[in-house]
Amino acid sequence: MPSRSYIFGPFVFEEASAELRKYGVRVRLQGQPLQILTSLIRQPGQVVTRDEFQRQLWAGTTFVDFEHGLNAAINRLRQVLGDSADQPLYIETLPGRGYRFVASVQSAEQSMTAVKAALAAEHPQPGRQRPSIAVLPFVNLSVDNENEYFSDGLSEEIINLLARFSGLRVIARTSAFAFKGKHEDIRRIAEALEVTNILEGSVRRAGNRIRVAAQLIAAADGSHLWSERYDRELSDVFAIQDEIAQAIATALQVKLAAKPSEYKPKLTAYEALLRGRYYRQKFTPEAHARGKECFEQAIALDPNYAAPHAELGLNYLLLAPNAVRTLTEVAPFVRAGARRALELDPSDGTSQFLLGAVAAAHDYDWKGAADHFAKAMSGSSVSAEVRWCYAVHYLRALGLRQEAVEQMQRAVEQDPLNVTWRAILAHILSTSEMYDRALEELGKALELDESHWLPNFILAETYLTLGRLPEAVAAAEKAYRANPGHSMTWGILAAVLARLGEKNRAAALVREGGESPNPIWGRVLFHLSCSEIEQAASWYEKMIQQREPFAIIFASDSILEPLRISGYWPKLARLMNLPELA
Repeated sequence: MPSRSYIFGPFVFEEASAELRKYGVRVRLQGQPLQILTSLIRQPGQVVTRDEFQRQLWAGTTFVDFEHGLNAAINRLRQVLGDSADQPLYIETLPGRGYRFVASVQSAEQSMTAVKAALAAEHPQPGRQRPSIAVLPFVNLSVDNENEYFSDGLSEEIINLLARFSGLRVIARTSAFAFKGKHEDIRRIAEALEVTNILEGSVRRAGNRIRVAAQLIAAADGSHLWSERYDRELSDVFAIQDEIAQAIATALQVKLAAKPSEYKPKLTAYEALLRGRYYRQKFTPEAHARGKECFEQAIALDPNYAAPHAELGLNYLLLAPNAVRTLTEVAPFVRAGARRALELDPSDGTSQFLLGAVAAAHDYDWKGAADHFAKAMSGSSVSAEVRWCYAVHYLRALGLRQEAVEQMQRAVEQDPLNVTWRAILAHILSTSEMYDRALEELGKALELDESHWLPNFILAETYLTLGRLPEAVAAAEKAYRANPGHSMTWGILAAVLARLGEKNRAAALVREGGESPNPIWGRVLFHLSCSEIEQAASWYEKMIQQREPFAIIFASDSILEPLRISGYWPKLARLMNLPELA
């Protein structure tokens, strides 16, 4: 095929010189990302399969090396183009098949009028802004306070429905619910969540009747864009949710990207599901147990209802990183719930990410994990939870740190007041040696909750890496006070104390942690920080044997470098089926 110049959006790609320019300025692009762009742009609108890319660019490599290389190259190319996998302007992913160049492509021989039009398309008209919305928890006006689970659940269901509309940014539950019970000015809430619109409402339930009032408010001036009151039978709750979501979509001029499931569950099962979600959000072992009971009750009441099967699987999965149950114990239950949910609703994205997490963290099946995560990420609405799981259990584990950062940044955008997401973003930045950005994110996390153990732990670890020991010990003490039974808090405190020469107290903390720490990672962290590589390797192998999720989560992090360059690492990497990390 003769060399040509291709024009798309603000870009010009010169095939002969292998140069990409944006608004006339050369953009750095080379290697496999450049070759991928060449293959895609030569045949716009047509699918280039993953097999074709493997034959062209990765012949003779292992499957994992190919997966790793292709994903990294596609992500790098999207980064250069300013593109997104969720809302692609240029490169569309076809899960399990390959990629397609979807932008309009013109040759340099075409008229300059067309070129100018293409460039102008990149700049939206002045004043246009992508609409965004936060759904505040609906106020429970029922006489019975026990009905709070129902008003909270209704709000969350509307959030989930709105997330299916393309072009609408929807704030996740955790951040929206941070204002529950607080009488804040709507404009201040909108500013904190960085949204243009707020939906608020109330729910009153009496017997088999329900009254729902809702109003959509423009954050800029507090004006009401839409309001409605629904007096219906309780059994009409599903229709009410759909009508509210459609009314908002009409007011904000957005369109449905994917139809929700048409299955209408039994009302009693739906109520049990809402109660289960309500309890799980409390994040205590007791609440998790009550949530499990509710999900099981929902399944018993309506076995063909997909959602409680997936939610039960998620309930089990969350026990592992919180050191309540081991992943080996919960993995069969996670799989069973996810697989049954997919049998009932093949479009269920939650189940795909659950299976991806188990495939990666428990089975060390990286091909299976890639397949499941690709399906989870290809949905019309990708939740912050899915992005977190994909980032930490797959991308981070395989050393795709920049891609992991991008996914966690998206999770934070969706859920800006979630301390955990912001802390995990900071941790990936820190262990990728982007310390200034990590400290900035940790500062924001601690503004949200200065006593939370996780950002204080990560702050201590970051300061320890930087050699700022007085600041490290202060943060480690805060983390330990907040959660003294967690091995990561006493592990980091013991590590910092050992560096400061306080050997006796450090040793006492390790003894108190015992020979069966949960999670084991705290013990590994302590020995690494003390340059005790043999002990660190021994405990790391125990992590792998017990399928502790942190074994893969931290496998590519900079803090593990002393172990990775040791003679112990090849065996550990083989046990996890890990490819060589760049």
